[in-house]
Amino acid sequence: MVTEVLSVLLALGVIASAAEPSGLWVVTLNGREGFINKWGQLVIPPKFKFAWNFSEGLAPVWNEENRAGYIDASGKVVIPPQFDYARGFREGVADVELGGKWGFIDKTGRYIVPPTYEQTQGFSEGYAAFEMKGKWGFLDKTGQAVIPADYELVRDFSEGLAGACKDGKCGFIDKTGAVVVPFDFNDCGTFNTGVAEVKAGQRGHWGYIDRTGRWLIPPSHFDFAMPFDKGFAAVAQGGKWGLIDTTGRFIWQPQFDYDPLQGFAPIFSEGLACVKQGDVYGFIKLSGEFVIGPHFSKCGNFRDGLAMACDPEKCGYIGLDGTYVWSRPWF
Repeated sequence: MVTEVLSVLLALGVIASAAEPSGLWVVTLNGREGFINKWGQLVIPPKFKFAWNFSEGLAPVWNEENRAGYIDASGKVVIPPQFDYARGFREGVADVELGGKWGFIDKTGRYIVPPTYEQTQGFSEGYAAFEMKGKWGFLDKTGQAVIPADYELVRDFSEGLAGACKDGKCGFIDKTGAVVVPFDFNDCGTFNTGVAEVKAGQRGHWGYIDRTGRWLIPPSHFDFAMPFDKGFAAVAQGGKWGLIDTTGRFIWQPQFDYDPLQGFAPIFSEGLACVKQGDVYGFIKLSGEFVIGPHFSKCGNFRDGLAMACDPEKCGYIGLDGTYVWSRPWF
């Protein structure tokens, strides 16, 4: 189905606004959220009903009235709570929801695109996707619709191209809206270093193409495929995740659990990736060997030397050696 990639990437946090290095991490204490530094010290008190991580120097936070605004790294409110929902900043702007409609603000809180659209995706390469009457298109930072809402689904722009789906088939368009890779696929992902993952054929397997649509790795046996990063990509086969190089050769064979509903895949960050083995999670290095043994009930990606991790007794953040720098009991 054309929504498979979007669902998985959202679950992985690939499409959602990525948290940039800020030296601060969200924590929850007594039902309220605040922020710690990399040493586990509380630097912004837990006074918010909800909070997201920082991006481009600001973090979305919610007050008791369920209104969202933004704070800076000192905890000062720089954009007062006024929105129904707020996402992280990307390329200097953030998408916010008000009255069931989405628009974009700058870092002063001024609307650059009033709340007009049914849904939006953050800016990438100067363009943001918007949904109108159930179809998707792209707008620029003046709010002008530069690519009409003609598509059932679109991805972010990457390397000048964006995946788009129309009439049940997917391909890639450029920033003029011209079709660069024909709509021949069941689903498609995102270009990275000139390679994109796509789904094709009656069996719905995944492979990889170049910018002309030529197969680099044919869709012969992958149940799912993640984007290439630094010459490697995670792929699912037979209910397990493995890692391939750009020729399609396995660096290590599929061995870590693949759950298509959870959308969990090995994503390497700071040299480590969280993987599932049986009912527990641990961290591996690029060779596939465990660096932090599997004993967590869940875990996330490393950022600035810390990663979210939970075990049966507590939940918090661990360092690269696997020890907690901050944690709290589950209950």
